Amino acid sequence: QSKWLGAKYNTPITTNCTPSFIILLSDGEPTRNGAEWKIKNLTGADCADVPGLPYGKCGPELVEYLANNDQINGLPGTTVSTYTIGFGVDGVGKDYLELLAEKGNGVFYPASNATDLEEAFDLIIDSITGDNETFTGLVTTIRASTLSSDNRVFMNMFKPGDTRSWKGNTKGYFISQSGLLDTNGSEAVVIVDDAERFKDSAQSFWSDNPDGNFVELGGASGELNAGSRDIYTYVDAAAPSNSSLTLITTSETSITPSLMGVADSTEKDALIDWLYNSKMADPLHAKPVLISYENKDVLFSMTNEGLMHAIDTTHPTGFNDHDGGSELFAFIPQALLSQLKDHKANLNTSGHLYGLDGPISYYHADTNKDHIVNNGEKVYLYFGMRRGGNHYYALDVSDPSAPKLAWRIDGGVGNFTELGQTWSRMIPTTVKWSGGVNKKVLIFGGGYDTDQDDHDKRTADDVGNAVFMVDAVTGSFLWKATNNNPSNKMKYSIPADITVIDSDDDRIADRLYFGDMGGQIWRFDLDQAGNGANITGFRLADLADNGDQKDNRRFYSPPSVAKIRGNSGFYYAVAIGSGFRAHPLSSAIDDYFYMIRDTNVNVGAPSSSWSIVKEGDLYDITANVIGEGSGGSASDIAAARAAAKIDLENENGWKLKLEEDDGEKSLSPSLIFDFKLAFTTFSPNSGGNNVCGGSGGKGRFYLINLEDGTPVKDFYDDTTPDHNLTAENRYKTVPGMGI
Repeated sequence: QSKWLGAKYNTPITTNCTPSFIILLSDGEPTRNGAEWKIKNLTGADCADVPGLPYGKCGPELVEYLANNDQINGLPGTTVSTYTIGFGVDGVGKDYLELLAEKGNGVFYPASNATDLEEAFDLIIDSITGDNETFTGLVTTIRASTLSSDNRVFMNMFKPGDTRSWKGNTKGYFISQSGLLDTNGSEAVVIVDDAERFKDSAQSFWSDNPDGNFVELGGASGELNAGSRDIYTYVDAAAPSNSSLTLITTSETSITPSLMGVADSTEKDALIDWLYNSKMADPLHAKPVLISYENKDVLFSMTNEGLMHAIDTTHPTGFNDHDGGSELFAFIPQALLSQLKDHKANLNTSGHLYGLDGPISYYHADTNKDHIVNNGEKVYLYFGMRRGGNHYYALDVSDPSAPKLAWRIDGGVGNFTELGQTWSRMIPTTVKWSGGVNKKVLIFGGGYDTDQDDHDKRTADDVGNAVFMVDAVTGSFLWKATNNNPSNKMKYSIPADITVIDSDDDRIADRLYFGDMGGQIWRFDLDQAGNGANITGFRLADLADNGDQKDNRRFYSPPSVAKIRGNSGFYYAVAIGSGFRAHPLSSAIDDYFYMIRDTNVNVGAPSSSWSIVKEGDLYDITANVIGEGSGGSASDIAAARAAAKIDLENENGWKLKLEEDDGEKSLSPSLIFDFKLAFTTFSPNSGGNNVCGGSGGKGRFYLINLEDGTPVKDFYDDTTPDHNLTAENRYKTVPGMGI
C-alpha cells in the first residue's frame, strides 16, 4: 500500500492452486534501478550484477523468487511465472529478457512486427492455459513389395482451448527402435514429470525451425500459403455423382453470400480471404490416410474447420531434408460453409465447433497390385463427420491435382433414414452379389444418436440403429439391417466400425461382428450366393440391462476377432471392451473387457442354434486364479488353477472387470496377435500427491493371453522365474495423463 498515492493492490489470488503470470514486453534495455533493497528484503537474495548492463540488477532474483515460492501464505500453488517478449531488441537487452524468462519459469519470444507480436502472445497464452499438444495416433504405410514399413510416421495434433475453434496441425517424424526422431535425426521426445512431450529442440517434418511441443508451429499448417492454395466445394445441392468441384474465390459467382451464411458480398469476400489465410484447425478424432502415387505420396488429413487437406509428403526422404508439406488442395462440404463465419469469429462461448471429424478410408482399384496409384487406376477417399453431421462423402482422388466429388450420402432421408452422426468408418471389402458376382462395397454402422450423451439407463435410440452396405464406386444403396430386419432387438445406435471377416480365406467377406450402445454384440452372416435378402444376423451377446446405471455398458469400438483352436475345437475369439466415451470422467458404470467364444465357425453356419451370451455365461478372470491359484500350498495352488481352467472351458468365454473405484473404461479398439490380446484403458480418478496436480486421469496398456486372460509379461520386474505372474502384471501404467 502506498502512503503517498493511497492505492492498494488487490490480489486476484483467493484460493489454492491459482498461479499467476507476468508477460513483460520491452523494446529496449533496462535504464535505471531503484528497488534493489526492497527486492533483497523480499527474496533474501544477494543480487548479482547483470553482464553487460549497468542496470537491471535484482530483476532475475525477483522473478526467480516469484516463480518458486507461493505468494500467498497458506495457499499452495500460488506462484507467479514471467514470460518476456523482446520487440526489436537484440544484444545485451535480448540476453537480459531471455535471462528473466529462464529464471521466471517462462519463455522468451522475439518480435519484429505486429504479426510476430500476435504470434508471441498466442504462444504464451497457449503455454499458460495448459499442455500444448494432444495427438490422435500415428499413421505409417506398409511397402507391399518388401512387407516393411516406411520409417516415417504422421500424426494429427490439436490444442484444446476456451474458444469455439481449436488449433491443430499435421506433423511428421521418423521412427526408430529408440522412438521418434525429428527431421535432423535427433530424439524428439523427452519425459517431463513422468509424462512424454516433444523436446523444445525437436523439429518436425517441413518445419524451418524447432517447433517442439507447440501445436501451431511448423508442420503442414506452417506450409499453408494463401497465394498458392486451392480450396474446393460443390455448389449444386443435388451434387450429381462424379461431379467437378468448384474453386472457392471471391470472383466465383456461384459462391454466394447465402451459401456462405453471411449477409452480403462484402462479408462473403472477407470470409473467403480469411479462409485462405487461416491455419489448420483441430483434427480432434480424425486420423490421416497416406496414399502413394506414381510420383508422390499424399497425406489426406481433415479438421473441424471442415477442410479435407491433401498434403504432399513425398519429402522428407531422409534426415536434414526440410522440403515438402505443401497443400495440393483442400475440400470443404457445402454443408459446412455457413459455419466458417463462426470459426472466423472464434468466440469464447460454449460449444466446440465440429466439422469433418470422422474416420477416413479409401479404395484403390489396384489393377497391377503394386499398391501405387498409376496407369490410370482409380482411388476413392471416404470420410464421415462424427459430431459434425450425418453425411458421408466420397472424393475421387485418382488425380490429386484435380479432385472430384464421387458421391455423398445424406442421413435422415430415403434409404438412409436411420443414419445418425457418421462415426463409423466405411470398411471397403468384397462380397458376393447379384447371383455370385464379386462386388466392391462399403460396410458401415448406422452412427451415433446424441441422445446417448444423457442416458443413465439403457434406452432405445431414434437413429443409428442400423448397418449399411453401399457400392464402393457409385455409393448406391445395396442393403441394410435395421430394427425391423432381422430383429426387433436392434434398437441401439452403432457408432463403431464393423469388423469384417473372411472365414474361408477366399478374399470374399462372409461375416460381420459389431457392438452397439446397448451393450449388445452382433454377428451377421453374408449370403455366399450373392442374394442380399438372405443375409442373416443375430445377437451374439447381451452384456448390459435396463436396470441400474452401473450395468449400462456401451461399445464404441469394434471387436477384434481371431480364429483359435481351443481344447474343444475351433472358435472365433471376439474381444471387446466397454466404456462411456461421451463421459470419460464418469465412474458410475461397471465396465468390463470381454472375450466371447463363437463356436459357429463354418461359413453360413446356422444362427438359430445360438443361445445369447449373458454376463453369467462368462468366466470371471479378474482374480487371475488360472495364473496364480488361490493361495495355500503348492498342490493347492495347482489344484485351483486346474479347476479354474475347467470352469473357463465350460463357459462361453471370459470377462475382466475394470477397476470400479477408478472408473476405468475401454475407449479404444483392441488388437489380437500371436494368441495375445493388447488394449488400453482410461481411469479418470488417478489420485496423486500433488495438491495442485488435478486429475488428468491415467492410462493403462494391457497385454494378456487371449484364451484365458492371464498375464504374459512381467511389467514390473517383481516376479522371479519360480513364481507365476500376478494379476497386476496384466498391465503397465502409461506415462503422463489423459486418454
